[in-house]
Amino acid sequence: MRCKNFNFKKNSIVAMSNNYLTHGIHSYTAKFIPQIPRFFIEKYSKEGDVILDPFAGSGTTLLESKITGRHSLGIDINPLARLITKVKVTPINPKILNQAIKELDCLLDKRLKITYNIEFPNKEYWFSKESIQELRKIMTIINLLYDYHKIDKKLKNFFEVCFSSIIRKSSYADAANPKTYCSPRMREKRKNGDKFYPIKLFKGAVEKNSKSLKELYKMLSNRKAIKSEFIKTNDTKNIKLPSWVKKVDLIITSPPYANAQEYFRNFKLEIFWLKQADNKELINLEKKQIGGENHAALYYKQLHQTGIKSIDRIIKKLYSINQKSAYIVYKYFYNMEKSFVEYNRVLKKRGHCIIIIGNNTIRNIKIPINKTLIEIAKKHGFKLNDYGYDLIQNRKFMIKRNNHAEIIKKDWVIDLIKK
Repeated sequence: MRCKNFNFKKNSIVAMSNNYLTHGIHSYTAKFIPQIPRFFIEKYSKEGDVILDPFAGSGTTLLESKITGRHSLGIDINPLARLITKVKVTPINPKILNQAIKELDCLLDKRLKITYNIEFPNKEYWFSKESIQELRKIMTIINLLYDYHKIDKKLKNFFEVCFSSIIRKSSYADAANPKTYCSPRMREKRKNGDKFYPIKLFKGAVEKNSKSLKELYKMLSNRKAIKSEFIKTNDTKNIKLPSWVKKVDLIITSPPYANAQEYFRNFKLEIFWLKQADNKELINLEKKQIGGENHAALYYKQLHQTGIKSIDRIIKKLYSINQKSAYIVYKYFYNMEKSFVEYNRVLKKRGHCIIIIGNNTIRNIKIPINKTLIEIAKKHGFKLNDYGYDLIQNRKFMIKRNNHAEIIKKDWVIDLIKK
């Protein structure tokens, strides 16, 4: 089969920017451009169909599904990702939104008792005292509006996402780097006692994001109700469809990369401030994520194999260099195989399963994730329909983890059909 350059942005049927409507309300590591899901949604589904994204991230597939009149289901273990997605796909009446923003602004300009208390590791390292006070005030007011002014939960979620979006800019973590990292430039700012202005940043985020939300409301106001929801199990290896869905019509997803992305650590400050997890819970989430590197030594002291000769040779080679790295790769493909069993079970016959994935390098050894996933898919009731790549351009993507890794430059596109 010919390997082709999909070049989604250039070949998109609909002209769109990467951040149109609510796509840009919050940054998220390694999210794919909306042109990718839109291409396959329009090619392989019709209005009223149900689309599943088992690694939903910040909701690009779910939003594109909603815009095009398809129902959608998402799975993601990251509580911040689920919150961002809910806000992205939930239109709010502009009159109600404007009133809530007016109440918010009024309270932000007042002196009031700050009741939002927050503790997490190294808080004072990442934030100045002034930033901590302003951020606590913002969250105090968001909770006040919800508890006493009785704003709707979707408004509270909207304000929380706006708040989360300014956390990095209010800290000594470098906002230009997806990693939670205090660069030399930011260390100099901390040394000089540079000030941040979270309330000003928050007001700006609310103003900008409210415009996006109003555009979404306007686009969807005259359309039939479309469902967009997360599957409660949050486990791509154990998919329990809601009662209103028997089978899904299309799967579009971008799985995590083996040992390439620190999805939780990249957003630990946001997660801590929103009290979505404490440090212990964050570690547990890291252990559960597919592709993570948080594994106990007892698991990787012995060599594990997948049964696929091509990747098992690589795992064996890795084992001679670093036992933990070998286990990470094995466990990644073990979990992805479990996931493909579920994709086959929940997808309708002859339905398409679209996988967008990058290959990465561990200990200077290239891991052919794309080819291995194709082998796993064929093993579990899929056949390859189309195959190619899309060059990654100007996307907020993780820098290479260490000197033994590489920056991922291509998204590999795997178009599968359930037999």
